[in-house]
Amino acid sequence: MRDFEALYHDMAPEEVEEALAELEPRIQLTPTEGRSAKEIESLFEYMQGLSTLNRHAEAAEVFTALRGIIDDYRHRHAEAVDGLEYFYEWSTLALKLTPESRSTFVSMPLYHELLETFDNGPVALRYRGVQARAQLVRHVEFWLDKNGSLENLSEEDQAFIKAARDEYEALHEAAVDDCVEREDFLPVVRLYRNAAQFYLLQQKPNDAIVCLKEAVEYVADTPDYHETDKADLLLQIGQVFLGYTKFDIALRYFDQAYKIYEEAGEDFEIQMYQVEGWMDEARKRMKK
Repeated sequence: MRDFEALYHDMAPEEVEEALAELEPRIQLTPTEGRSAKEIESLFEYMQGLSTLNRHAEAAEVFTALRGIIDDYRHRHAEAVDGLEYFYEWSTLALKLTPESRSTFVSMPLYHELLETFDNGPVALRYRGVQARAQLVRHVEFWLDKNGSLENLSEEDQAFIKAARDEYEALHEAAVDDCVEREDFLPVVRLYRNAAQFYLLQQKPNDAIVCLKEAVEYVADTPDYHETDKADLLLQIGQVFLGYTKFDIALRYFDQAYKIYEEAGEDFEIQMYQVEGWMDEARKRMKK
């Protein structure tokens, strides 16, 4: 499925409005049964456009309808990989949008469902279960920082979280090896980016940087590769070095990213401006 968040990211509001106007005649939230893959992707696209314009109530209606539509699609196409991808994308949004309370970790049932679905699903999508584990660990840490308490969870859920953390590294390595062997390089890049975030959470910046550098090695082999995909990763590496006071090294990576965006042309002026901001920040910190 296309990355609709990226699609709308650089559009002016009036351009997004035009895109939604074209989509609107095809958007139907009911029935939940019998919908096609094309209709589901149109709903995802429409929802993202609404969110971009801060029309959150309308986006929420689409989001709510999508779960039933996706469940029906998966039931009718039990062997189809795209149904599982729709479920993963919907779940990722749900985890972003669901507010946690201090007394309980309300997203836990969805994490159970994600891991059960992808651990037992097609081999080509097992890596999604690895991603979900890292997301769970990050989510729990965020919840604890907001005064959540593991003591409020059942013993089963506490064990589930511990297992996700303990199993992650071995499962990550196995998933990378499997995807490389099948020459499925987009998941490899996703796994390494995911692992970088996991290691940053564990206060292991060197491991995070290694993962991002590995992603750089594989990104050129991904479908629809554009040189700016490499620049995005170089920018992230620079940000990690900046966060750990390696200002001169950060500047080198920022400079590499800037040059790629510059060569890519005027469509990437916003990215160039953002990198300039990071470069200025690194220089300011060097002078302190």
